[in-house]
Amino acid sequence: MTDSNKSSSPTLEQQAIDSLSFELFNDLVSSTFVLNLGEQKIEMELVEASRLGNQRDNQPRAGFVIMFQLPREFQLAQGNYVVSHAKIGSFAIFLVPVMPSEWGPRLEAVFN
Repeated sequence: MTDSNKSSSPTLEQQAIDSLSFELFNDLVSSTFVLNLGEQKIEMELVEASRLGNQRDNQPRAGFVIMFQLPREFQLAQGNYVVSHAKIGSFAIFLVPVMPSEWGPRLEAVFN
């Protein structure tokens, strides 16, 4: 791939910054996302999308939080991961393990 090809297509991080919103994720609650770990792919459910209450006038968008439910047998360290969904494609986000539910571990991503 040449340098000109690299600059003409957005990176996963740019897609995340430019197009991910509360409204987008709120419409996808209860749907399946795929956590891409190289050769391993883990299905997880988006179980929550909620707005943060700290919106300022100078911010380009309102902050929000999304929560994913992992399979019971799976554990994940916090970090940047590529996540994909059939309707919106792939994007990179920072995921943090939070208090597990009765169904297994949960991951949270905060957008502000």
